[in-house]
Amino acid sequence: MFYPLDNADDSGMYTCNVEVTAPNSYIYLRNTSANASISITVIATPEPLVEIVSMGIAEPGKEYMLNCTVTIVDRLIVSPVITWSKRSANNVISVPPDLMTVSNVMSSLYLNFSSLNTSDAGLYTCEASINVSQMSMVARNNEFWNLLLKITIPFVYLHVSQSRESNLLAGSNLILTCDISVDPNVDTPFTVNVTWNMTDQQIMSNSNFGGEINSSSILADTDRVNISSVMMRSGFNEYRSTLNFTTLSSIEDSGTYTCIVTIVPASAYEYVMTSDTNYTNIHFIVTGKL
Repeated sequence: MFYPLDNADDSGMYTCNVEVTAPNSYIYLRNTSANASISITVIATPEPLVEIVSMGIAEPGKEYMLNCTVTIVDRLIVSPVITWSKRSANNVISVPPDLMTVSNVMSSLYLNFSSLNTSDAGLYTCEASINVSQMSMVARNNEFWNLLLKITIPFVYLHVSQSRESNLLAGSNLILTCDISVDPNVDTPFTVNVTWNMTDQQIMSNSNFGGEINSSSILADTDRVNISSVMMRSGFNEYRSTLNFTTLSSIEDSGTYTCIVTIVPASAYEYVMTSDTNYTNIHFIVTGKL
């Protein structure tokens, strides 16, 4: 007796074996056996139709919403159970309940991000489960839908300044400072890559923050100029790179200097995208000797 039937476990071929054995004293009676088989198919519930719709702009600081809608056949009176999960940084986790909002229609479940962070990037899965339990039958069916949420790292601020605006005489010193501020909603690990150019010719490049710290490098053919490693400033997500001229040259150093910055996410965060390359310029002219 099946009480109740279960479509997940009970469908299949069933065989009844019967064996008749005579006592030893009845030497003229032969043992005999027989069997009969029957196939049973327990019908599952209809498959639910699952769909995720996104609403909003997938940028840090913006409001964003994912709506999972489940459609089931009209004659099925049981509401589906909807669950959200997220894959990010090589982990699969349940979505925190405080992000979820059940709509007036029981077959919809929203994820509402009031202000996106880069840690919200990931592969979201909405799964609908139907489990019908009655006296004579248990029927189950699952269906799911994936949506990939990629978030690109933006910039807030990029500025180059110089330690002195005037009296840039050959033989004096000068420091160019590139200040970088990354959006505060970038809350996943990243590296700040900085390249300094002079009149479209690369001076040097470094990407020290978040990795090994290299000593200050010297420009080719001179010990007058060096560039610092990328340094953290006092504010949150604020960084700095400096180009230091210990002895200015009127022949070599006059020109336009460009600070070029790219923010690269840690490799484990595959759904956080590298920022656009940003740059800013400054121009100065070195005059006669001190």
